Amino acid sequence: MSLIVPVEGACPACGHALAFETFASINADRRPDLRDAILDGSLQASGCPGCDQQGRAPCDLVYLDVERRSWILAHPASDLLEWSDREEDALDMFQEAFGPLTPLPVRAMGREFRVRLVFGWPAFAEKLRCQDLGLDDELVELAKVAVMRESGTVHLDQTELRLVGGDQDEITFAWIDPGTEQAKAFLTAPRTLLTGIEANPAAWAALRAEISQGPFVDINRVLVPASGERNE
Repeated sequence: MSLIVPVEGACPACGHALAFETFASINADRRPDLRDAILDGSLQASGCPGCDQQGRAPCDLVYLDVERRSWILAHPASDLLEWSDREEDALDMFQEAFGPLTPLPVRAMGREFRVRLVFGWPAFAEKLRCQDLGLDDELVELAKVAVMRESGTVHLDQTELRLVGGDQDEITFAWIDPGTEQAKAFLTAPRTLLTGIEANPAAWAALRAEISQGPFVDINRVLVPASGERNE
């Protein structure tokens, strides 16, 4: 089921009180409209009656899509620095839902799931967009590295490079502010970039292994030190 939790907040522009319906969990099989709302940026968004600005409550939920064998724990973008701790939480939560203490059919189904941890709405939408475009998200993260190398840019004004679109010929990335969700610049690459990476596994093996060693499959796994590394 999809669990709704009402919360109150303040408009960042004028301070006017806002009421949001937030989700603690989403079942995309029962509520495909919520999946669409994640992709189009409307989920948990509310217009401010004081200044007409659009506000959006951060994501903090568990997402289940049995048809696509997808399980995602989504945290606010502000929690990114704690990704290593949140990754442990994600693994524990998934084990509780599909692990050894659950019925055999549930465990069998769980082995088919792709478990992911994301921070912020743009990262969340990116994972769903990969599914719709039939893209391996690990390859997409490696493609970001190739694109950043080509452009000579790692971070543009504290933005993150996110997949925002594509077709059978091209994929489109954007440098997005994870807090405001505003795109600062766009980059287009041929879809053959992904097939080229896949065809040359040795060149990408070390980075792919690092990016994919847990549910936080994201280039930020390399760019943002884990909690323990920062405390050393």
